[in-house]
Amino acid sequence: MRKLAFLLPACAMLTACPPPEGVKIAGHTPATIYNYDGKFRLVPAPKRLWESPLDIAGHFMKGHPESVEGKPGFETRLIDENPNDNQLTLLITAMGYLDDSVRGEQWRIKISNAGSGWGVVTAENRFMCQRGPGAGQWVIEPCP
Repeated sequence: MRKLAFLLPACAMLTACPPPEGVKIAGHTPATIYNYDGKFRLVPAPKRLWESPLDIAGHFMKGHPESVEGKPGFETRLIDENPNDNQLTLLITAMGYLDDSVRGEQWRIKISNAGSGWGVVTAENRFMCQRGPGAGQWVIEPCP
């Protein structure tokens, strides 16, 4: 009985904590952070060349993370989706912005080697909001 009396307050305290990644709660389905499926919005592609795909990622991330505050996270993937088209896909996820409305951002960027450097063919992005109807989900509209 003593063990049960100890566990009940501990369980009550845990309900105030956010659920782990992928855990569903009634009325809320958290997004998988490093999933690149779904809608992105097309943004203007810069008309210049870089030395490497990593330099392109740095351009789009503009100095993220801003600090260690906010539990920053950063992932970059380079994928050859179609070996016949001479393009690569650069996938970027940045989390933990020091912003009360935006939790994270994703980029899906098609790049190609132009011989004298790497160029952007197309660029798309989306956001994960901290609040509002799309909170915790990837959305293409600006966060409230």
